[in-house]
Amino acid sequence: MVKMTRDKIRLKILVIIDGQGLTPKEGGEVTEATRFKEDLDIDSLNSVEIVMETEDAFDITIPDGAAEKWRTIKEAIDYVDATLNPPP
Repeated sequence: MVKMTRDKIRLKILVIIDGQGLTPKEGGEVTEATRFKEDLDIDSLNSVEIVMETEDAFDITIPDGAAEKWRTIKEAIDYVDATLNPPP
């Protein structure tokens, strides 16, 4: 795994979300506070695709069930950041 800044992680995840064609139901931009289900209305297929693309983009493995705990974009960013940049 390659260490990566949190900002680069955030940008890559936002690109993944954008690539899925997901936009907030109420309009506006996707931010770290955007909620997957409530704001983006993702279904199980979108969820699987986001996880697979995230694994590919960061060369990591996300265990079954880990992504199900993500409620916001920030939680996805935090997970990837902790995986790529574990504390010493």
